[in-house]
Amino acid sequence: MQPTNDKVEDVTYGSIHHTKDDSECDDRQERQPLFSRKNEIIENVTENRAMIGFGVVTVAVLCSICLIIFSPTGVHKPSSESGSNVPPLSTKSPLLDLGLDGVERVGRASPSSIWGEKAKEEPIPTNRWYLNLVANHAEYPSDETRAYTTPYLIDTAAANKMAGIRVHWPVVQTESRNMQMVCNAGNGLTLGSKDLSNSYQVDQNETLSQLGVSLRWTKDGDDAKDGNFMKTSIVRGMPYATMTYVGGVTPSIFSYNALASDAIVDEDDANFTKVLKCGLLDDGVVSNATTVKVENEVKLHFVNSDFTWLLFFSHPVEIECGISAEFITQAKFLLNVKSTSLPKDPLYVRLALADQCTTGKSDIHQHCQSRMDSKAIEEYVADLRYSSNIFPTSPSVHIEYSTDDKDYYSSSNAKVYFDWEAKSSNKGAKSSNKKSEDIEDLLMFALPHHQKQLLKATPVTNHCMGTFHGKTCLVRGK
Repeated sequence: MQPTNDKVEDVTYGSIHHTKDDSECDDRQERQPLFSRKNEIIENVTENRAMIGFGVVTVAVLCSICLIIFSPTGVHKPSSESGSNVPPLSTKSPLLDLGLDGVERVGRASPSSIWGEKAKEEPIPTNRWYLNLVANHAEYPSDETRAYTTPYLIDTAAANKMAGIRVHWPVVQTESRNMQMVCNAGNGLTLGSKDLSNSYQVDQNETLSQLGVSLRWTKDGDDAKDGNFMKTSIVRGMPYATMTYVGGVTPSIFSYNALASDAIVDEDDANFTKVLKCGLLDDGVVSNATTVKVENEVKLHFVNSDFTWLLFFSHPVEIECGISAEFITQAKFLLNVKSTSLPKDPLYVRLALADQCTTGKSDIHQHCQSRMDSKAIEEYVADLRYSSNIFPTSPSVHIEYSTDDKDYYSSSNAKVYFDWEAKSSNKGAKSSNKKSEDIEDLLMFALPHHQKQLLKATPVTNHCMGTFHGKTCLVRGK
């Protein structure tokens, strides 16, 4: 990242003002001055490159990537018995096993309650990219509890008295001394439920990951012994936001933007005929609405933002929607799931932005500057539909070295594996034959320097987005 003295035109972002969420949702964690904090930039970029990976990568062991594991006799060499697993420096507890003094952290210095039993079971990360989602201040979700997943900004400030996440599509703003991701908070789409408390915890059933964090919401902060909860995995590079609903928890989707046209139901069906007519939304309640059965998906196009979103369901559901009575550019939108065809099974709801500049009338004109052409959008939407069943959970990263004695000291290559722990959402449901059943069809976005190193088994598509880290493209592979 090189400093520049080029003058960049200042741009005002957003045009819609709201009573509560009217601030620009610039990601303060991602704002990086180019001069005064040059060393910090290098640190942050290096850390992000180490942590944000996509696919299976072969990298050369050069001075820019130095991995030395010390042992009493020098550099550690993996044994043939351990294969590709490099043993840790130590597995002993400094406090319990080595008798060292410990310090009990109290107040805001202690781990937040969001960690739950994880704080007692294992060391918890203190400098992850998603830290704002799990720090002490996140016990009271607000606009500050956000993370940049690339390409989405995700926060837990669910609107309309809901619990869940809010999904934003930002643009890169560059000036002579800093870079930041900027979006209009009113254009975000809330994916969650009105049935649960807005407080959440790190999912105790998922392992901690460098590449993502899993969150769980329950009723009044209970431990979900009754089995009523929803959960999400917020993962770096995810093309979709994913929410899982269990135990009869009903999904809702809310936007401060009204629909620009009727919602389209199951458009990918050859016999497509259905649209969803919205009723009246008043104080969070929908009235005078008819329900429609959805087999697979709903397409939503919003005014102001000009965004078109695809909403995928893992099995058929009955839905309704409402729009408030204000003038169209100030109206709000709510979609509720009224019932499901498999009430005893988890319901997976996935949300993906299909087009950030549908008609060219976006309230942030930079969205149209990076828009794909119509043919590329069609192909991108087809890929989103095909892989809508497959989602990442708690990704893991490991490095594989040569175990051949002859190659160990002479080889200049190692393989870095990013395993997204992909799962399918169609278990127990009758899935459309247009959707993939293979977890190898997982879609993730890859950063520029990862795209160059991906093995041929993980092809890079032409579906690319401009992000804080550069041209980020979609790849397929678990």
